[in-house]
Amino acid sequence: MGFTTKLTLHKARIKNDGTYPLILRVTYYRKVIRIHLGHCFKESDWDSKNQQVKTTCKVSSNITRLNNLIRKQESYYYDKISALELSGKLATMKQGALKTVLTAEFKEIRDKPTVFEFIDTLIAEKLQLGKKGSALSYRGSKRKLTYVFGNSLISFEQLDYQALKKIEISHIAEGGNYGGLGVYMRTIRAIYNRAIKENLVSADCYPFKHYRIKTIETQRRALSESDFERFKTLDLQFPLVRGRDYFLASFYMRGMNYIDMAYLQVKNIVGDWERIRYQRNKTGKYFSIKISDPLKILLQKFLGDSSMQDSYIFPILNPQMDTEHHYEAINNKRKRLNQKLRKICALHDLEPFTIYAARHTYATMGKRRGVPTAVIQESLGHKTEAITQTYLNSFENKVVDQYDALIMG
Repeated sequence: MGFTTKLTLHKARIKNDGTYPLILRVTYYRKVIRIHLGHCFKESDWDSKNQQVKTTCKVSSNITRLNNLIRKQESYYYDKISALELSGKLATMKQGALKTVLTAEFKEIRDKPTVFEFIDTLIAEKLQLGKKGSALSYRGSKRKLTYVFGNSLISFEQLDYQALKKIEISHIAEGGNYGGLGVYMRTIRAIYNRAIKENLVSADCYPFKHYRIKTIETQRRALSESDFERFKTLDLQFPLVRGRDYFLASFYMRGMNYIDMAYLQVKNIVGDWERIRYQRNKTGKYFSIKISDPLKILLQKFLGDSSMQDSYIFPILNPQMDTEHHYEAINNKRKRLNQKLRKICALHDLEPFTIYAARHTYATMGKRRGVPTAVIQESLGHKTEAITQTYLNSFENKVVDQYDALIMG
């Protein structure tokens, strides 16, 4: 046999995270080529003697499967080189020609994007379609995967059942809830389904066959009318008063989502302060909201002297900020806003709530005042009344008690 192969780390190509690319070094007739296999590992995670990933490596939740994948890649190249040698072509081939032949033919593994590369493609696609909310959601799931696995070269085959359980355990251990976890998991599921459709991974590897996203009924927080009226008239100083302004602005805009508020611009105000017209980031649906007097006062308060059409109404995003930083900026500003709201509640004996309660309060107040669910559904932009119902508080106990008394005589 006129050639040998060896799996090794390419020590001359250290990456910023301290890892090295895994290569297959092919030596043939006193010539050498290196083929990158699409994986990176730290030196401490690589067993050079046995040419495999150590079981203590944290890159994947299933090291056996990862090592099997690497062996599959090695075997593919080995078989191709053996065929070239049997045909008598290998001895006279130059390094560049051999590498080109091998890498050009290795489609099913080598040419497939990693999970993160594919997510980046989908993010770019969403932004091109104007779906900023979806792009932010995809970017958030990518950050979650990075936090848990710390490896940008994770493949879809590695994103298995054990990997999903690892994400769940990490999220809950960090103090997260199943509602937030569900957001990440549904996005990851959508990404995986798209990858299957594009033949980037076999449907046999689909991890959601066995992993079930927990659906726990969310306890919606809506302010009572008395608490809402008291909240509006509280004597607050800056910066707490700004927190209330955000909440009330959201309420007067039909419980507008915080992400949509972040992207709202002067050009979304049409006529002489008559309406706000915008496209919701999450669904792409267009809305037209009449500007009430209280809302006009709030919007003018936030805008000040700014009149540029591309200016953001609310100081959540910086116009000079790159889109890739929007997710972190919106999350950080929302956290600080919720801190202000919780502080208001603590100082004034109110049950704690977040900015999202503005949406629930708008919906529930409509229900209490006899607004048909179908109308509330249209206002919130829900696809079905069933979704709207999850936003509406159950009837107060005293109402049920009155009906009980009527029934029981």
